[in-house]
Amino acid sequence: RTLDVRTREHAPHPAGKLLWYSTNSNHILGDFPRKSSKKRAISMDLSEHQAEAVTHAEGPLLVTAGAGSGKTRTLTQRVIYLINSGINPKRIVAITFTNKAADEMRSRILASTGKGKNAVPFIGTFHAFSSSILRQEARAIGRKPNYVIFDDDDSSRLIKKILKFFVLPE
Repeated sequence: RTLDVRTREHAPHPAGKLLWYSTNSNHILGDFPRKSSKKRAISMDLSEHQAEAVTHAEGPLLVTAGAGSGKTRTLTQRVIYLINSGINPKRIVAITFTNKAADEMRSRILASTGKGKNAVPFIGTFHAFSSSILRQEARAIGRKPNYVIFDDDDSSRLIKKILKFFVLPE
């Protein structure tokens, strides 16, 4: 279910609106501060709805919105808010749609917190997050963690090399 921040009603995702979803389960992202400083977040040049998402204090949070609505800025400020509130960065996971957004978030967080790369949480795409879990747990399923994941282009190149090696027509 998705909750519309403006009306506090459950609604389908309309493009361009900042929406958030909350669960009462804190075990995924860590223990969040029970008191929030919305004034501090609003001073970060955020809309009221973005500030509400940044300072949300009741467990994990999912932000969905249309292109150009400020998702990356909101998620970045949320991660900074959590780190500055004392949450261990290793207990924070920020999933983005693109590597470009993840890189942008990472650089903004590094610049804002002034902490080293080890103090930055996982920020990446769903695929990168899944891959990191698979690499961490690879030995548990009898694999080495340095495996390679092929995309369509990688697969095509490999097939062409095999065909060329065996002197077969493409």
